Amino acid sequence: MAGEPMIAARNCAIVLVEEPLAISGGANSEVLQWSLAADLAEAIGAPLLDLRGGADFVVDSAFIAKFGELKRRSLILFGALLEGAVTQIALSMLLEGYDVYVCADQVRTADAMREDIFLERIRYCAGHVVTLPQILLELLSREESDKKRQPLLALLNAGVRR
Repeated sequence: MAGEPMIAARNCAIVLVEEPLAISGGANSEVLQWSLAADLAEAIGAPLLDLRGGADFVVDSAFIAKFGELKRRSLILFGALLEGAVTQIALSMLLEGYDVYVCADQVRTADAMREDIFLERIRYCAGHVVTLPQILLELLSREESDKKRQPLLALLNAGVRR
């Protein structure tokens, strides 16, 4: 862990992943608005690493190098499936020394009864489990520029939630 207890926009990248099982309807959760990942990235000027539409997901050296090219030390993770790609990205990136924030209200699982177990594993390994409103409020608490606060407030006021 790089040691970032609070989210700092200048250090973040947004990662969005969606496994084939989630795409084919295997997830038992309502459809989330993946566009919120792009909205957050735009609001804080962070790069968006969109990993949707690929084959089976593997966290390999190519993925780690691709994230490294973004020159960020924290990632905010959105997507599906929590028990698969989301957890594997979170744990792999924690192992590489990055700060990981899993946006719990913006992930999907095929096994909702075990969602807490999946999130607890990430938390136990020093990952941060947060909600999108928490992220927005934290970013707002550190942003002094009214111009930069406006898109964050717009997302928050739009009622972002699961």
